[in-house]
Amino acid sequence: MAIAFLEVVKALRLPDGADILDVGAGGFVGTNTTVHLLKLKDARIDAIELNPDRAKVLAEKFAGQINVVSGDFLTHDFGKTYDLVVLDLDSQIIPALYEKWLPGKVKSLLKPRGAVVVLCFGYAPQTPNDSYGLAHETQVMAKAFLQRHFHTTSLTPAVVKEVFDADADYAFVTMLGKLNAWRQPETIVWIGLRRR
Repeated sequence: MAIAFLEVVKALRLPDGADILDVGAGGFVGTNTTVHLLKLKDARIDAIELNPDRAKVLAEKFAGQINVVSGDFLTHDFGKTYDLVVLDLDSQIIPALYEKWLPGKVKSLLKPRGAVVVLCFGYAPQTPNDSYGLAHETQVMAKAFLQRHFHTTSLTPAVVKEVFDADADYAFVTMLGKLNAWRQPETIVWIGLRRR
């Protein structure tokens, strides 16, 4: 997913010296997102992590390269706006990202024409056990969310574009994810959006 993430960020065509907010970077100590954001020219990166221990490790790993905040994204006052907000959080939060966070807190933190990179379910697999894909309870939640928000249970860029063509807040830019051995979409994909 790291390569897909970087490709989505590149497609957003951020300005040099972009102000970036990396939400949830501490989960994998910056390996999913932060290390790739540092490749952007003169980027100024703030990272927020809810777990204080993870925030500490993140701050130590990227000392002098990023500003790490230990706190709750939804209640923290950042005191600025961003060219890019990255949302890399647990899959259980994905429905809230699209239904509450994007039209609320995220939108308020974006500069005009700012961008978002956000995780989404690529599809809701019907698997007999948890050994492949999403755990059963997550499969059920993912399927309900995809049907409610995207009117399907398997995303394609065309489907996502159609939904965001009707969205007052965001325009679709790109969507990327890995392919598995059966050439199905990855269970989790990255979606790039631009604020209208």
